[in-house]
Amino acid sequence: MNSPRIISAIAGQTFKESIRAKWLIMFTIVYFLVTINVPFLVLIIERLLPPTTLNSYLVYLGTTSYPFLPLLSLPLGALSIVEEKESGTLQYLLSNPLSRMQFLAGRFIGLTVSTSMVLVAGYAIAALVAFNVKTSVLTGLAFIVGISLGLNVIMLAVAIIISTMSKRKVTALSIAIFLWFLLVLISDFGGSFGVIVSIANGTKIALISALLNPIEAAGLISEIHLNAYGAELALTGEIIQNAFGIANGLYIMGLSLILWGVLAMGLMILLFKYVDLV
Repeated sequence: MNSPRIISAIAGQTFKESIRAKWLIMFTIVYFLVTINVPFLVLIIERLLPPTTLNSYLVYLGTTSYPFLPLLSLPLGALSIVEEKESGTLQYLLSNPLSRMQFLAGRFIGLTVSTSMVLVAGYAIAALVAFNVKTSVLTGLAFIVGISLGLNVIMLAVAIIISTMSKRKVTALSIAIFLWFLLVLISDFGGSFGVIVSIANGTKIALISALLNPIEAAGLISEIHLNAYGAELALTGEIIQNAFGIANGLYIMGLSLILWGVLAMGLMILLFKYVDLV
């Protein structure tokens, strides 16, 4: 059995397991509700706002979903390896003609496909609910979906690192949820904490805060790209845009996400290859 077929088989099994997971089903519903913003939709249904208002705000509403995205990929990824270790399945599989890299590739691809389907479906259904969506809005929404998928890959790689290093499922899940909380806390730099720190330290702290947090970097890319002509930005976005300009700000944040992806996936591969998995 050649390597592509082995990887494909593992990816397919992982995909089926992920789709059947209650966590994934619950997240699909929650993610859709967050993306479409039910209170806002109710106002339109009750004709308290013009129907076209949803078109202009759909992309903005999509950016608010970034902090919730890791709640999909982190728990699923964090359990993906350690669960097999605890049950003894991983040891059995690796005792067969199956390399660690084949198993990792199959597991990562399966998780990526299943979680990506949820993200795309959430935005797509939201766009369908928002009837009469303009082409310009769909273009912006496609940009947000692309950034979301990139962030999802990064979070999955980080989650598999956690899973590889953990001995127990409860430990891996606890670390994953704590990491999500920490990243969301840092991404709230645009709040009152951000105002205080930025007044004292200026651009440097704002930039470091964004570079150290892929969630905030993803949000800033969307905000700067979609609000390049003076629309409302978070505090960190305003600081970075004013200090570096629109093009340079996008370049810096985009490079940050790419580096996060390269480092996370590189570390994931190295650890899974050399760490004791028994």
